[in-house]
Amino acid sequence: PGPLVQRQIAGAGTPGFAPAVLAIGNCDLSDELERIEMPTQLIWGRNDRIIPSSDLRLWGRDIESSESVIYEDTGHVPMFERPARFNADVSGFLARTDAAVRSRSEGVAMLDDHVSAEQVDTTQFANRRLAPREVLDEAEREARRKG
Repeated sequence: PGPLVQRQIAGAGTPGFAPAVLAIGNCDLSDELERIEMPTQLIWGRNDRIIPSSDLRLWGRDIESSESVIYEDTGHVPMFERPARFNADVSGFLARTDAAVRSRSEGVAMLDDHVSAEQVDTTQFANRRLAPREVLDEAEREARRKG
């Protein structure tokens, strides 16, 4: 696996990871989906054991301007499991929706800030944690006690 995937796998055992996953898993976004107005691409793995692929139909229904793609023989992280296909699908989606996004003022700033995957320095994300601040604070205190 690539370096970013290796960092993600290594991060699974760090303090705060399990509480972060639990917090994300308990976050119900269903009431927020209909508020999404920008063109949205939903890419799902058929074998996702974290968020079932059956949820794709619900998300697609609730996000009015969405496009759904499902990958067979793929789990929760299609961007790692099928990177070439994922990048091609996202690039194609961005090319198809460019005009629609640029027609909205907030979309112009978003696209103007867009950089290609090749231009992104992934090291800037290497030490970020997906967790609420209080979970991170507790994990940092625990790490200091042990260290």
